[in-house]
Amino acid sequence: GSRIRLDIIWKVLLTLFFLHALRCRSIEQSKHLVGKDFRQVVGGSFLRLQWLRYAVDDIVKHPNFNKAMDAYYKDLIGLTDRGDRIYYTDGHFSSYFGQQKVPKGWDPRRQMGFKGRNTIYLHNSQGEIVYYFESPANTTLSRDIEALVDDVGELGMELKWKTLMFDRGGYSRNCFQYLRFGKKMYFATYLKNRLKER
Repeated sequence: GSRIRLDIIWKVLLTLFFLHALRCRSIEQSKHLVGKDFRQVVGGSFLRLQWLRYAVDDIVKHPNFNKAMDAYYKDLIGLTDRGDRIYYTDGHFSSYFGQQKVPKGWDPRRQMGFKGRNTIYLHNSQGEIVYYFESPANTTLSRDIEALVDDVGELGMELKWKTLMFDRGGYSRNCFQYLRFGKKMYFATYLKNRLKER
């Protein structure tokens, strides 16, 4: 049973790897691929994707998933440390077209609320991804920033006197105070279309 389980996990991870290599930003985008071309990898037609979503859900629900992710991010933080002490964070919205109940977020392309999720990324000065997570309730970027610095701090990243840069989505007095006084960090941001307040 465990051998079969491990084979399934590797097959799912390999499938996700190919999706990433083909620049698919979501499982939904893989519907444009030709099923027969990847049948040997995924074990069936690529045109019916619900099995892949369920398989990912099963992996995430595994009791050791969080331990594995913590170890992964600790390694990633160490490997991307350039000693430059400056980081940038931003959120990227992905639309969702399935039937599950998913909170709405702001879709910049449509300029309206739409079903989907925001993924929050932390980059170093070289543009490398240091950490990322999915905003569970599509909150404001300022609240996500607080969650972000808490997460990387718990993973062993030294935050004191480092500078975090972000756009107007994180412009919040509470967020400023949390970074400056709570975490002893510097930050840089701006207000779009408010020349006098920049």
